[in-house]
Amino acid sequence: MLLVLAILLDFLIHLKSTIVLQGFFTNDEYNLFPAKQMIDDYENYLDLTGNRKVIFEDSLFLDLGSSKDYVTASASKIVAYTSAKELDFLVTTEPLMLHYLEGFALEDLRNLTRGDLIPCLYFGKDGNHKYEAVAIDMTTSRFIQGRKLKEKYYLLVPENSKRKEAVREFLSYAFPISGTSQSPRDR
Repeated sequence: MLLVLAILLDFLIHLKSTIVLQGFFTNDEYNLFPAKQMIDDYENYLDLTGNRKVIFEDSLFLDLGSSKDYVTASASKIVAYTSAKELDFLVTTEPLMLHYLEGFALEDLRNLTRGDLIPCLYFGKDGNHKYEAVAIDMTTSRFIQGRKLKEKYYLLVPENSKRKEAVREFLSYAFPISGTSQSPRDR
């Protein structure tokens, strides 16, 4: 019941906004993806004005097999937003990425990435049992590059995401090409 109320409240808050992109980050023990800072940086990168908003959430924590309330609420939120076609991407650890491969139909990321990112793609079978590029390793992204971490983080895109072009733009931001324009407004 509490989860339903939280989602309803979230919906009402954002009712007057146009969501440009919505992404969740889980198990960010290293604070690699600080949502508020990332929102500010990315909205500036896009030069957003008016009621257009980027929504990122970094406070979700998942532990497979756990029945703790917070873990259950985090998992339920991911499933609810994916089912409602409101989640554009999820960044999570490798064990959770492998878990979500089993239950989610995922976008083939070859459709959304540049050719130079092919080595970063993780190929596997998704919830539809299709063998595709189901995730992208975030190790060389602007958020992680150069850091030594115990675990890897992967970005997954639900097949039912409504804002795939926005995800493509986010991937260009997350994996910039050296010597190119940093912002779409500068192109």
